[in-house]
Amino acid sequence: MAAIRTGSSRVFQAVCPRSTKVVIPCTQRLKSMLATAAATEISNDSNTYTGLNPPPQCPMHKSNLLKTSSATAVSPSLLNSSAAVAAGAFTAQFNQTAKAFEEIPGPKGLPLLGTLLDYTSVGRFKTLEKMHEATVDRFREYGPIFKENIAGITSVHIIEPSDVQELFRTDGKTPGRILMEPQYHYRIRRKRNVGLANLQGEDWHKIRSPLQQLLIKPRSALRYLPKMEKCAEDFVDLMSVTKSGNGEVPEFQQTMYRWAIESMCYIFFEERLGCLNEDLSKDSEPVRMIKSVDQFFTGLRDLTFKFPFYKMGVQTRTWTEFAEAQDYFYAQSTKYVDRTLNNMKETAAKSDGSGEHEATFLEHIMAMYNYNVEDVNNVVNDLLLGSIDNLSHACIFILYCLAKNPEAQEQLHKEITSLLPEGAPLTSDTLQRAPFMKACVKETLRMFPVVDGTSRIPRTDITLGGYTIPAGTVVRVHCVAGMMEEYFKEAHIFKPERWLRDNEASHHVNPYLHLPFGKGPRMCIGRRLAEQDIYAMLFKLIPKYKIEWHHGDMQLLFRLTNCPDRPAQFTFVERK
Repeated sequence: MAAIRTGSSRVFQAVCPRSTKVVIPCTQRLKSMLATAAATEISNDSNTYTGLNPPPQCPMHKSNLLKTSSATAVSPSLLNSSAAVAAGAFTAQFNQTAKAFEEIPGPKGLPLLGTLLDYTSVGRFKTLEKMHEATVDRFREYGPIFKENIAGITSVHIIEPSDVQELFRTDGKTPGRILMEPQYHYRIRRKRNVGLANLQGEDWHKIRSPLQQLLIKPRSALRYLPKMEKCAEDFVDLMSVTKSGNGEVPEFQQTMYRWAIESMCYIFFEERLGCLNEDLSKDSEPVRMIKSVDQFFTGLRDLTFKFPFYKMGVQTRTWTEFAEAQDYFYAQSTKYVDRTLNNMKETAAKSDGSGEHEATFLEHIMAMYNYNVEDVNNVVNDLLLGSIDNLSHACIFILYCLAKNPEAQEQLHKEITSLLPEGAPLTSDTLQRAPFMKACVKETLRMFPVVDGTSRIPRTDITLGGYTIPAGTVVRVHCVAGMMEEYFKEAHIFKPERWLRDNEASHHVNPYLHLPFGKGPRMCIGRRLAEQDIYAMLFKLIPKYKIEWHHGDMQLLFRLTNCPDRPAQFTFVERK
């Protein structure tokens, strides 16, 4: 039997489902150290650089939108210290001076519906599609903490970095978060695992913990870099042959979806699906998978923020399309998982036991972490759903920002061409030496966050913004601070340099103001894969084409995740 190389020293044998035996070199001591260190690494991981100073007092406080007594002020040094972990006495004293939950400001709603009508054609905000703008308006009206009931669910919304830090400080080993209820009910009806987003407590930790070690470590995605590079090259080649005479690529957003699904499936299944073939028909499997992802997120938004008839068993059109989209996508991802596992079994049966090869994604999680087939199907399904949508939209927003800011685009072109000669392969060293590229990505996600934010459900009473938050309360953290002048100077201007270490502006950005991938043990599991895939795409696209935009201003469209509000009609001008 051939050994599968993972980079460690000793060998133990694990039996995969379907009686497939896989030999994994590993040390028990190393496994123990990784398991112990995983939570520490995640909790210390930051989206900004070390040594940042806390920002000046938020202007929203200066306008007395929130009046907090000096007795309730939290010292940043205490929150950053190890003493904060065991500050039980401090927390008790803090809670004594906090205001009651009922005093948290916020909009008044109707019985049962809450403020739901505000997000309809007869209400203040007219539509759910601009929920991010409504959230900014709420913060400016009520201050950096407010309470809102939408369709019977009351949530506390926070934005102050000290409050966000305090919330994540209470995470513990198994943070609670709000259910994605439409998806939860769908999977219960289908008698399936409810998925990483909906699992809680030890059930969540059992599935998530192995993935932390495999996907979240800073260099964990590097093993997949050659696959990402190949898909990025094929993506640029497809653009070249489909580009029209005016330089635009017809249905470019669809092409980006095809790239995202091709790249992720190549990683998970060791197989090219052919999504980047020029002659892909509109009724092909990849195109139908892409359509099902769009239907899933649109349905998820509408079912979440409208009256929940589906909970009463009423089969509305929205619910039917939402369920059918998930049925199709799950059937396709399961088919590829089964095919990959069968290939693993056949390869193992033919092996004479000599030699070794780099472990594939499924070999890692099936053998090393003892997942069963249902676990794998659900994990892969969820990773694909998230990556196809968020990865492609993030890239579109990045290209838009570069097209609208030609000086930044030229600086990025200069950095890329100086690091990667034509024909040279991408390496980890190349990625490490591209700070301006990473700054461009970060600045784009500040201005155009692809997720609305995240949530937590504290298990004990905590104090946020000077108010007592009872255990079990839904607390939402939004990715809208980047759009607000109250938190970012010249927030409407694309300035990648604000994230560079040697730039003075970077020292005034609090890391808890910008969390596009979340924070702590429940941060986005696909973060490293997504970032690296974006870098690979830019390394291949920018040297070949100058990107221009000749249409109206692109804005966000809310679907729980955020997407562009108009077609991605870029003009690609070939560089000489």
